[in-house]
Amino acid sequence: MVQESDEIQQAAIADASSAAPPSAFTATDASIATVSATSPANHATTTLTSAKLAPSNIASRETPHKPVGPALITLPPNGDLESVLAAANGNVLLDFYADWCGPCRKQAVILHELEETAAENDTLIVKVNVDEHKQIAREMQISSLPTLVMVKDGEIVKRQTGLARKVDLVHWMQ
Repeated sequence: MVQESDEIQQAAIADASSAAPPSAFTATDASIATVSATSPANHATTTLTSAKLAPSNIASRETPHKPVGPALITLPPNGDLESVLAAANGNVLLDFYADWCGPCRKQAVILHELEETAAENDTLIVKVNVDEHKQIAREMQISSLPTLVMVKDGEIVKRQTGLARKVDLVHWMQ
């Protein structure tokens, strides 16, 4: 199963590197090694893949399934934010955080609670650790944590510093 996940992940990375032209963001890293999700309780890292559901052979009255992948990912230390943004199929909510930041941990709980809502609204939540991505944090002018940035169609449409309420983030995703 791990080998199968690695193969799916490699396919996703290949798709990301051949994606749309670069956005306004620039990162110094050259590629995405892994995309992972963090657990808000212990910040353990689990590798996720962006596998697609196979079409069902069973006739159904339901609408066909859309491709699925994680709704919340953490940009790995050698990850390329530009590639992630280019490969996203919808909106992207960037969460700039640090492990040592108390409000960031509270924001992480809220974001994890919103994973299903994000998936329903074609929104990818990308957590960016500012200690691991200092260049991206400088380019995005991140001076306080947590900072949330909503990107729609390659443009920044919302930005908030400090803890964001769940209801406000739901509105951002719509």
